Amino acid sequence: MKTKILVFLTILSFGLMSCADHKAKIEIALDLSYDVIQKIKSILPDFMPTYETNIHITLDKNQPNSVYITASILPPGKDMDENTGFVFKYDADKQLMIHSQPLQGIESDTFVFGDKIIVKRWAKQFYYYMLNEQTLDTITSPLSDQNLENTFDTVLMDDNQIVRIGWYRSVNDYFLNAYDLAMTYLWTYPDIKHTESDIFPLLDMVEIAGKHHLIYSKFNKKTHQYNDLYHVALQADTGKILLDEKLLPDMNELWNTTTRTANEIGKRVIWDGKEVFIEGQDKNGIYISKFEITDVGSLKSVWKKTISNLSFDDVSLPSRGSGLKQIVVSKQNSILMPIWTQKGLFDLYCIDPDDGSQRWIYQSIPMEEISIQQNKDNILIYSVFNIPGSDQYPVMVIDSKSGKKIWENRFESKEPIEYELFNGSLYMYSPDNNTLMQHDISNGELIAEHVFQQDIMLFGYFYKNQDHLFFYIEDQQPYKFNTSVALLYEISVIP
Repeated sequence: MKTKILVFLTILSFGLMSCADHKAKIEIALDLSYDVIQKIKSILPDFMPTYETNIHITLDKNQPNSVYITASILPPGKDMDENTGFVFKYDADKQLMIHSQPLQGIESDTFVFGDKIIVKRWAKQFYYYMLNEQTLDTITSPLSDQNLENTFDTVLMDDNQIVRIGWYRSVNDYFLNAYDLAMTYLWTYPDIKHTESDIFPLLDMVEIAGKHHLIYSKFNKKTHQYNDLYHVALQADTGKILLDEKLLPDMNELWNTTTRTANEIGKRVIWDGKEVFIEGQDKNGIYISKFEITDVGSLKSVWKKTISNLSFDDVSLPSRGSGLKQIVVSKQNSILMPIWTQKGLFDLYCIDPDDGSQRWIYQSIPMEEISIQQNKDNILIYSVFNIPGSDQYPVMVIDSKSGKKIWENRFESKEPIEYELFNGSLYMYSPDNNTLMQHDISNGELIAEHVFQQDIMLFGYFYKNQDHLFFYIEDQQPYKFNTSVALLYEISVIP
């Protein structure tokens, strides 16, 4: 039976105020949607906490009320391909559908692909199960893949096709495999027939109007340098090369050494519809460029914004030293570009995506490893790790239009804090005291909190779509696999 935990908190206001100024009582409702461990025990009565258990949460963007939970269970001493797994669906009508038959040898990775669910299976090589999205019945037996002797990293999907990115172990080169809705193999790109291929890791990819657009850099095996950035357009159903053009020459970039790779030095590519934003560095400084796809499918340069006299730290990685770390192209029509001026100190640039002009800059923010979230009015910046030598985690909120600081704080915790910006509130979870908190994003004030009554440390993670915020807690520590608590909640705030 579904259990609801309601937490009532009264926010006390000090000082003289009228009744109209008094804040209303706020209630946080945690709807216990799913107890994963209890459900596993009901199916596998001999389940023990010593079993290696991996649990994966998947949201379907086309069905915002649906949540899929994949659990793989491996008894001690067994090989990976001997585990047992289940896929559970929690739908809009609060009905729980359970896959009636166990799936053998699955991993926890699960993807929603059109009207199907694809679950990765491990059986010495990579395979897949395909399930009916509505009933969770198995459509086919485990699907094998081409190039099984190689490794696959990423899965990219649209409504009609799935593309997997992998690399050839024998020659250390990357490739793409494409499949149709029935997971029938279609084509491979590039068609490597010898060991001298110069294809280097794919930087980004997007599917538009039946064409796959790829951006990658080529690696010269003789000089051990990454010479140029290329744009390729492929026919989605056949893999035919429609366009192959040099996008940016990187000949003058300062990171061309034998000890660094393209991913490490921070060149970043972000597709946003028919636009692409590329961040990098040349002899003039750190830059961001905008390109647009023309009617013939080619990428046309629109503008280039350079931050002069700044470069990557040649000793440490840019995320730990100076240089750029990430680019955020938001739905609020802005580009956020943090650039480290020295170790532990960065400036945040806000760039207009239409013309590349600088809207504002907030200078000298004292953080290293950061993450950024944004809504219409606010930019949330928080430190992924604690300040060295302390248990403090810095958080700052900036007005997205003016670039002025709204508030900042340092939260105490011995373990990393999880953050989620949702519907005007900042939700935080600290494993230190198993506490879920809700703060007003406009001023940082604590609205409400809930302490999970467990005598062990719990780790929590947020999942959200446009309508719902979910919170999942478990007692599985990072890099450990024994789980005895696994609970999924839906968070709703009732004024």
